Amino acid sequence: HIKNPAAGLYGLFNATLGAFTISEAIAVVLGGTSATFNILQNATYQTSGATKVWTADKTVSASATPTSYTSFDDATVPADFCVLVQVVSISGTPTDLIVQWQGTYD
Repeated sequence: HIKNPAAGLYGLFNATLGAFTISEAIAVVLGGTSATFNILQNATYQTSGATKVWTADKTVSASATPTSYTSFDDATVPADFCVLVQVVSISGTPTDLIVQWQGTYD
């Protein structure tokens, strides 16, 4: 959950305990018009050298209904890697960007 998202912000969400494969991500934007984002994985909390789960960033429009994503370009997160959300751009003035994912430990 990123409060008052702005372009260039990153939200650190967790480090995996083991190798993990993302099977679904959901996103919701509250307020504003939309937000463009991507999920990153990296061995450190840094964004430099991070791998994106989607080659093309995703744009979600403001709505109380979540948008579901089930197709990924690189859904495998190695053990002990950090998972981050990158806010690429926003439209309007969103108050919240909520991104959650689920999957299985390999």
